[in-house]
Amino acid sequence: MFTKGKIAAAVGGALMLAGGMSAAQADTFHGGYVGGQLVIVDYDFDADPGPTLSDTDVGIGGLIGTGTTENDYYLGVELDFWLDQADDSTTWNGIDTEVDVKHSYGVNLRLGRVFNDDWLVYGLLGYQGTKAKFSVDGFGSESETFEGGRGGAGVEYQLDNRMFFRGEFSKTYHGSESSRGVEVDPDSWQVKGAIGYRF
Repeated sequence: MFTKGKIAAAVGGALMLAGGMSAAQADTFHGGYVGGQLVIVDYDFDADPGPTLSDTDVGIGGLIGTGTTENDYYLGVELDFWLDQADDSTTWNGIDTEVDVKHSYGVNLRLGRVFNDDWLVYGLLGYQGTKAKFSVDGFGSESETFEGGRGGAGVEYQLDNRMFFRGEFSKTYHGSESSRGVEVDPDSWQVKGAIGYRF
């Protein structure tokens, strides 16, 4: 569904588009940045045949990106990742089933508008990959990467010392994967709080 070539092409196109916008409009939201993030994430793994496994937990990760503005409109591209701790297990028809999420990563295109020179309100569209280990008693365990598209919105506040704070909500619609004879179809949502430094 999502290939590395398509992802690279999308990132490259967004970077060229951002670079083509007027550098004369450079302001508090112009340039590259790095940061750390705390992520509250909820997963629902629907197994067929089998139960629904779900968990809400907290992960920690980082982000790196770049962006620019013109006429108070913002365009940027961002890579992010986080380490997950979500897991769940249950017994269905006498069979023990467990899922253990390892980590997630992705790329986003962010489009938004700047208010009062230090507030950015934006929407995002992107890709997310989530690696999880799915175990079925008697059939062993297997790790799969569940890929999908995500969308969301957020708000960012830029300080005078180049530091920024951000709050964001997004939802991901992962594609299904077959693991140990079971079709697993996950969905997830994320609430993220981030602090970063813009160059």
